[in-house]
Amino acid sequence: MNRNRWVASAVLLCCLALAACADGGLKSSPCPVTAFTIDQDGGLGSYDIYRTSVPCEFRQLTAGQGSSVSPAWSPDGHTLAFVSDRDGSAGAYVMNAVDGDGVRRLALAADLRNSRPAWSPDGAFLAFAAARSGNVDPYVLDVSGGGSPKRLTTHPGHDFAPAWSPDGRHLAFTVVWNAGSRSDLYVMDTDGANQRRLTASPGQDRSPAWSPDGSRIAFVRVSGGMEEIFVRDADGTPSTELSLGSGDMPAWSSDGKSLALSDAVRGGREIFVIEADGTGRRQYWIKGASDENDPAFHPG
Repeated sequence: MNRNRWVASAVLLCCLALAACADGGLKSSPCPVTAFTIDQDGGLGSYDIYRTSVPCEFRQLTAGQGSSVSPAWSPDGHTLAFVSDRDGSAGAYVMNAVDGDGVRRLALAADLRNSRPAWSPDGAFLAFAAARSGNVDPYVLDVSGGGSPKRLTTHPGHDFAPAWSPDGRHLAFTVVWNAGSRSDLYVMDTDGANQRRLTASPGQDRSPAWSPDGSRIAFVRVSGGMEEIFVRDADGTPSTELSLGSGDMPAWSSDGKSLALSDAVRGGREIFVIEADGTGRRQYWIKGASDENDPAFHPG
């Protein structure tokens, strides 16, 4: 890792945040431990993973080997799973969450954006999407390296973005229909059984994220080209849908009181935090034109 590059990035981030606040811009959020990605090439699409900790210490964890995206904390907070094309094709990897060392490839993945990994609550398994049999489907893999990934769905369309329920009994995921023109959320048992539809939108519902207590699911609905985040009861009751406003890639805080998200700002994307009832939207980082995506709160 290039230490000078990391220090320069950290100084730039902090200075821009202070300047924006001084100019009356959006108030920046405090800095709980989180992970996220930044496009280091000014919109050219080469992403690296960063993490931060209290009080606002920035640390770059990946660098110089393709793109690395979709960081996901292990339940104990010691490891980050992620997706990268560093070896020429998309794959699911793990690394040390403190310094980015100990990188290990676990399996092939579908692509950079549709393979977001999810840990089982006990940290023993990883769910991710892969195109190992033609279609994109959710797979589950033993993180210790025992055995091959297990395919969970066989729909004619593509299924991706698996998300583990906090009790370890279910996976929410996205099913794509009509050549990508629409998609819905489904829930199934962790062995692929008892699949049921959770949403039936005329647009595209995707990117499910369970609340820490398992009672709610946040997700993204795309309609008319606009991304909007909703929260609904995990039992599928449609009357419980609550819009949290524009955004993508929702991620819950460990206490379930707020969510982080990525949203379009000034020609790029930046990270925001919002309360679970849709109030108190605030900018998390204020950083020039580079894209910031994939927020993930530390589980502790």
